[in-house]
Amino acid sequence: MTDGFEREPSHIQELTFGSIWGFVREYMGPRGHLGTIQDETAAYNNYALMLSDQCEHHIVLRAEGKETALDGPLPVQMEECLQRIAKLNPSVKLSNRIAMYKKFPPTAIREALVNSLIHFDASKGDRILVTVGDSLLKVDSPGSVYVPMDQDSPFVRNALMGEFLVNAGYANLKGRGLQTMKTSYRTSGMLPSISRSNGHFVVNLPSLT
Repeated sequence: MTDGFEREPSHIQELTFGSIWGFVREYMGPRGHLGTIQDETAAYNNYALMLSDQCEHHIVLRAEGKETALDGPLPVQMEECLQRIAKLNPSVKLSNRIAMYKKFPPTAIREALVNSLIHFDASKGDRILVTVGDSLLKVDSPGSVYVPMDQDSPFVRNALMGEFLVNAGYANLKGRGLQTMKTSYRTSGMLPSISRSNGHFVVNLPSLT
């Protein structure tokens, strides 16, 4: 994958953005914007394709014995996936605790999905797979952690998508993703893990039970 894949011209130029503008109005307000979706010739780039109604990339949710492929702009798919997981994530009573806790910490789930979009290698033509099991929630994104040629650049594969998610309040791009996930497991005796192998970025979130 080249350093500027997001900025390369999309192979689809007949794009519409109805769904993502609805997302912008709900989560970013009247000052929300999409960022750089066209080049100097007014051609839509691959980042625009990821935000469009015609987005070819999918988040697939595997849970309760079935797979659901989500559609639409990737940030919209991410939010829908979070809402679907919330319905599969019951509150549980832990031993020696008075308060109830979610089986999988919502903060960790959100951070894992945000990271999957930021590190996603869309050039592979593969999907982001989210698997919710009884003891483990796994987020598998094609594209290992990206180290750019220019060492002064952010270590973010999809910088334009990252900026969009920052503006939408989902991310901060300060390199604290793993620490945020670990913090959500504090005092539980369990830890999330990240693996980078075979060109994939995988986050494993253990159940608190």
